[in-house]
Amino acid sequence: MSFVFDPQPVPALPIAGLSQKYPVQRIFCVGRNFIDHATEMGTHVDPAAPFYFTKSSPHVAPATGRIPIAPQTQSYHHEIELVVALGS
Repeated sequence: MSFVFDPQPVPALPIAGLSQKYPVQRIFCVGRNFIDHATEMGTHVDPAAPFYFTKSSPHVAPATGRIPIAPQTQSYHHEIELVVALGS
């Protein structure tokens, strides 16, 4: 099969202690579940009503030290996530 343009590579994360990588297909997230961050963002945490959302897999980036940010950026929020891999 030919494509109009080359597709993006499959996003993947390194696995501690292995040379293999784990392909990332879906990212599921929980919002407003961390009190300090919710307060910083001007909202509150309702433990009975967190919200759930997804991100597309190209948003995953392994921690490598530096994150390039545009020089004119005034406010930047980043997240560090725990990854749970389901599958074999």
